[in-house]
Amino acid sequence: MSGDDSEPTGAQVLTPVTLPGGRVALRRTEGKTIRIAWPEFGQPMFYPMRVVGVIDTRLRVAHDLGADGEQIEDIDTQYCWSMAASIRQVQPYIMYGQSLALSIGHDAPLTDAPVAPGRALTFANPGAGAQMSVSERPGREQHDFGPCHFPQSDLDRLDDLKEGPGESPVSAAVAGLLAGLPADAGVVATNHGRGGVAMRKLLPRRISASSGIQYAGILRALARTRQFCDVHGCTIRQPIVSFIHGEALQPDDWRLYGDRLQSLQNAMTEDFSLITELDAPVLMFVDQARAALRPDDRLHRNAIPAAVAQLHTALAHPGRIFCVGPKYFLPRRSTVKGRGDPVHLVAAASRLLGDYHGRAIRQTLSGRDWLPLHVAGYARDGQAITLTVAGGDGSALAIDTETVSRTVNSTFGLRWMQEGGTERQVVDVAVDGRQILVSLDADPGRVGVDFRKAVLSIGLVADLPLRDEGPLTGGRTNVRDGATDIGSGGEPMFNWLCHDWIWETGDGSAT
Repeated sequence: MSGDDSEPTGAQVLTPVTLPGGRVALRRTEGKTIRIAWPEFGQPMFYPMRVVGVIDTRLRVAHDLGADGEQIEDIDTQYCWSMAASIRQVQPYIMYGQSLALSIGHDAPLTDAPVAPGRALTFANPGAGAQMSVSERPGREQHDFGPCHFPQSDLDRLDDLKEGPGESPVSAAVAGLLAGLPADAGVVATNHGRGGVAMRKLLPRRISASSGIQYAGILRALARTRQFCDVHGCTIRQPIVSFIHGEALQPDDWRLYGDRLQSLQNAMTEDFSLITELDAPVLMFVDQARAALRPDDRLHRNAIPAAVAQLHTALAHPGRIFCVGPKYFLPRRSTVKGRGDPVHLVAAASRLLGDYHGRAIRQTLSGRDWLPLHVAGYARDGQAITLTVAGGDGSALAIDTETVSRTVNSTFGLRWMQEGGTERQVVDVAVDGRQILVSLDADPGRVGVDFRKAVLSIGLVADLPLRDEGPLTGGRTNVRDGATDIGSGGEPMFNWLCHDWIWETGDGSAT
């Protein structure tokens, strides 16, 4: 198959069969069985199905909805795609999360031409790019959400990937990760982000009190991708996921976010493996949500900001979850005259976010697991604190107040927060190679003796008034490395220091 829309099966005849348990399949003349349904996933992913008949190239099936009867659907068995004939393996790439994973609807798309013709595809959905998120209708039975599990008629064709109404991070991420794949590997990309949907609603229904409708859409798209691979004789690879989330949260996320992130990665590995028949872990790439604490907010160990949970969960699960880095240096739409939107990114920044994901994925696929620029070592001697960093590209650190405005309520983004005793202030921050040298105005003493607890806050405190406009006023640091990579729009791709907090122990070290 060479992208010319010819029928992929040649002389092959696809005979529909209903397998035990309500699993519809197509059987090729040489005996290979192509699964159509996975009812073992349960609702709302798939319902039991049976074959009704075949009309030309359309397979007619009936979905068993239980008390609601049956719903008939036609499935195109031509499996048209524009993948080049040289592609023998397919890498599914899935973007998931909230609105920052989606295109910027009020900005024109920047990637309006195919990313990699014949090598990077998405399901044909004119004008929508790779976006496949669905609406949730309260009080309605979930089987009426056609864009989530059936009908499959909106998954009939795979075309070359390009952006739709605006610029999502997907295309740039795919362009970046392609360089980490073998020459005979292509990509099928889908974007299942949904604006404002909290973490619990993005988990599968079996481990969440939600409908599971968003997660079900991912399984459905992946199952369909597997069908395309089987029909065209390609091998499917274990999916890679970018999870862009955390700007909108729910009340208990402050203590459960890390556990939910791990549960999502575990569920994806388990469920995706049923479809791909591969036992490798699903690689999940997250970036840090924005942080905007008030200067007078008191921090508590168990009230973990999402950004900190994202970093710490990734560091605790190497080889499975990777933190790409923070987003505070990316311009928001509040910087565009008349927009007044401090949350969402301008189109160029959305594309650049995709570049960062693509680079992290590419490096990991090349055998060097990605680490973001983060504090890996802490030591305090009196009023002098030494922070040692890890991650990024290994280059020397710099303090940059041009790309990111200088912070007002902290010193270059670092703030000492103390309970008990005489509270001290950060008065100076300098960099020396891969170390950050922090000076307090005086020695605060010892935990448990001179004060009850203290934390060094890194990039969490925003300026007042609290408007969180990313690089202008939001929680941020002015510390970056000197990475020399260049983004799709010619922007430098420095690694910026991750949001974090460091709680001091009695001996002046950190937890």
